[in-house]
Amino acid sequence: MQLCRNDVMGESPESALGASTDAGVGFRAYRFPMDRYAPRITGVLWVGTVLIFVLIVPTHSSSSALTGVAAATLGLVPLILGTVVSRCLPARAEGPWLAFAGLCLVLALMVPEDMESPWAGSWTLLYLPLAMLLLIAPTGRVGTTRWRILAVALVAVVLLFNLCAVLGWAVPGWNPVLSGVGIGLMFFYFTLLVSSMVRVITRFRHASHEDRAALRWVYLGGICLPLTLMLCWVSYLVLGSADLVGFGLLVCYLAIPLSVTLSVLRPSGADFEFAVAGLVAAVLLLLVLLSALALIVLASHRSAALASPAIMLLVTAAVTTLAVGCFGWLRRRVDALLFPTRARALAALNKLSEDIARGLAEPEELQPVLRRALRDEALIVGVVPSALDDTGQAPDLAGAGMNLPVAARREGIPLRHRGMKIGELIPGPEASYRLPSLVVDRSVPFVQDIRSRAQLRALLVEAQSARQKLLLASDAERHRLERDLHDGAQQRLVALGLQLRVLQSQLPDKSFAGHIDDLVQEVTLTVAELRQLARGAGPRMLEHGLPRALSEFCRHLISRPVLNVSCDAIPEELARTIYFVASEAVVNAVRHADAQQISLTINSVEGNLSLEVRDDGSGTAKIQPGGGLDGLATRVGAAGGNLAVRSRPGFGTIVSVSLPCG
Repeated sequence: MQLCRNDVMGESPESALGASTDAGVGFRAYRFPMDRYAPRITGVLWVGTVLIFVLIVPTHSSSSALTGVAAATLGLVPLILGTVVSRCLPARAEGPWLAFAGLCLVLALMVPEDMESPWAGSWTLLYLPLAMLLLIAPTGRVGTTRWRILAVALVAVVLLFNLCAVLGWAVPGWNPVLSGVGIGLMFFYFTLLVSSMVRVITRFRHASHEDRAALRWVYLGGICLPLTLMLCWVSYLVLGSADLVGFGLLVCYLAIPLSVTLSVLRPSGADFEFAVAGLVAAVLLLLVLLSALALIVLASHRSAALASPAIMLLVTAAVTTLAVGCFGWLRRRVDALLFPTRARALAALNKLSEDIARGLAEPEELQPVLRRALRDEALIVGVVPSALDDTGQAPDLAGAGMNLPVAARREGIPLRHRGMKIGELIPGPEASYRLPSLVVDRSVPFVQDIRSRAQLRALLVEAQSARQKLLLASDAERHRLERDLHDGAQQRLVALGLQLRVLQSQLPDKSFAGHIDDLVQEVTLTVAELRQLARGAGPRMLEHGLPRALSEFCRHLISRPVLNVSCDAIPEELARTIYFVASEAVVNAVRHADAQQISLTINSVEGNLSLEVRDDGSGTAKIQPGGGLDGLATRVGAAGGNLAVRSRPGFGTIVSVSLPCG
């Protein structure tokens, strides 16, 4: 089950909430003996509940039997939840205590109500498992010594109170004394019950942000217990009986088991603030609905037109439908009223997401957006570097870095994606707010996008570096080939031509002079072709500057381009790239576009070197995979620049190049 992955994710029962959740640090954590046998104990409690139901219900009247069925139905909630917890986490005590709550509910509500019976103290069983759940959740242990004493005192008071009830029934003469003892135990019991909620409050105050994610559910459900006790006293004061306490117990046996289960199995799987806002909105809407229905009933008594059952039904249905339709709007208003910081942050994140989708913003704007929404200019959004980064740091989005000294390091809230930490949200040193969990969760996709973009940039930089290395290696090889052609083959052929001329002058028979002239002419043509190849491999004229090399190149063309070169000294690698792009573009214009007029312009402006080759040719040039222009674009891209081709039939072609020259 997905609900049962706390231990798999590396969170053991002992470390689910650290020592920081307890007021005292360094104690030996107390563990209930039952936690080793949680599934078996839960099964026994199921059997006991079924036996109580089967044995007691047949002895009741029809109305009492109906109450017993209702109690058993409500008792199924903690029983089922206890079974789920025991199955998922068999080494935890929450499961058996949840099942015990279901057993106590069935037992307390199905026994006779006669105060003179030995079961007169069974009502104390209704509160005992709820208080114990508040003491042990969500770690499965009580904690410090004083809270262990409180747990033992709760069990002892319940046993003593029920013992007094049994003795009062068995020995009626002891009733006056036992009644006084019972009243004292009852007040002490109520004090212990309220103290169990105090335990939740103290743990919540000393807990870290991650631990509060689990404790907040216990906090929310535990509020029902002291409110139920207050409702009991109000019921006695107003009605003279404890009839109203049934509503409080109904809420307790739904809220506390559910909140404890959530705190154990899914501490951060739901939005706490959203649940609170929804609960408050539902209560307000229910009060308004009940008031409206009460007014409708009063109006029906005074107006004959509304007295019709059909009209009453229609009006009631209309009011109920309107109330249900207003729930979403009311919940948002309550959310903004109770949690304004959370509402502002979520609205800002939603707007940032929309702006990113429209291309108006970047994920790196997460930090300033959160700073404005949370009104914390010192907040840091830290991003954990990926394996591609070699900095070894976790920089924040402003570039200040998170490698702070240990003494100055503020507590950060980790951002996790698929169990891996990808970043941190670090509030400012003077921040008084608590980052809502939903804001933390909504920030994860932005941080993940930032890391992905950083990884992509790192890959692009690595690819760019590899392309530049290949370009330099290619140029070096071309330069070596040029040098070998000039110093090797050309020199040997020139020497061969000279030797042939010497031989021609020494031959007595002049009939071979014509043949020797042909051989010398062939050698001369071969030397000329080798020189042309050498210029194509790498012009030696670049040693005298780019303008001179281009002038020398254009001098041999039939359609001489108009040169306009205005640039300072540039690196040899960059000059070589410009030369090859310019020469290839000019040759393409002459050979393939039948251009008559060509202009070649080179400028150096603000660290960028721009080249523009414009011709009046056919205007059909375009970059095709594997073509000459595609090779030029690859070469320019390897040097960190961009190449663009604008061509239109009848209007010629413009080849533009932009290169960073530092």
